[in-house]
Amino acid sequence: FFSNKYSLKVTGAIEDRSINNLDSVERYIAPLNFIDLMAANCSIEYKEVLNSLSMATDKKVPLISTIPMPTMMEIVGWKKRPNFRNKPIWSQVGLIREPDVSVYQTIYYPDPLQTHYRVSVTGNIIIAEHTSPPEQNAGPALMGLLRDDFGIDARSIDNIKQQEQKYGKILPIEEKLRKEFIFYLTEEYGIYSLGRFATWRQLILDDVVKDVAVIERLIESDSV
Repeated sequence: FFSNKYSLKVTGAIEDRSINNLDSVERYIAPLNFIDLMAANCSIEYKEVLNSLSMATDKKVPLISTIPMPTMMEIVGWKKRPNFRNKPIWSQVGLIREPDVSVYQTIYYPDPLQTHYRVSVTGNIIIAEHTSPPEQNAGPALMGLLRDDFGIDARSIDNIKQQEQKYGKILPIEEKLRKEFIFYLTEEYGIYSLGRFATWRQLILDDVVKDVAVIERLIESDSV
């Protein structure tokens, strides 16, 4: 009952969700500076126009793409474009300074009358995720969630941020078409798709770590 209500709330459809698996597992948690760490050894060029011609300059140089599949299909002129159903999400994040907090806890909210669907305390970081624009400013909202639902009377929260993510929740497309396009990008342009939106499938960070190892093996085998 609650699983179905939660799925409908976050995606607009009733599908199996990862929260249904209650087995104990080792999980990876991304640090707040995750993107900065990934970009540390990258040479980033800004304001470069990306098109099918610029991507095809040298297929011998492998490219890792996290560009969402709908955008990439448009860039290369892919004709069999499916209906990419998705919903945006909004997140509110803060750093708990007082009291001293170091726990890893998550609460899921299937109630459709509440905008937040998942709230996590990761170490001393609180993250609230919403299906629609939050009704309260991030500071008061996070303080209230900590007090009412986690039993944490936070006296100080710093580094408060609120942002929107366009492809927050995605619904599957035809599996054959999805794999066909990923293979086409690799064969035609030497592009290896990485991440939830580039491969258009539900992922957790653990899956991304595994996919990086798979891409590394594919690149090494192609270079032999």
